[in-house]
Amino acid sequence: MNSVLFFVDVSASPDHNENQKWQVFLNACRDMLATSLDTKRLSENCWQIPLQSELYVFAHLASEAKKVQLPCRSLFFENVPSWVVS
Repeated sequence: MNSVLFFVDVSASPDHNENQKWQVFLNACRDMLATSLDTKRLSENCWQIPLQSELYVFAHLASEAKKVQLPCRSLFFENVPSWVVS
């Protein structure tokens, strides 16, 4: 495996509890993500993580999402993904 696309499903509803969970998740991941060299944040709640060098980032994000009960999705790539930019 080359990399993983990690997506946290943040509800679009203005539910205070969901927003609080999201903030707890971000606070728990902030320092680790700041020092990560190769993980790319593609949007507010989506990261592309290279598995060869930063598997620990994927594990940490998944663990923290589970702790606060935020649903998440992972899409694994065998080869380097190439994105179409419009």
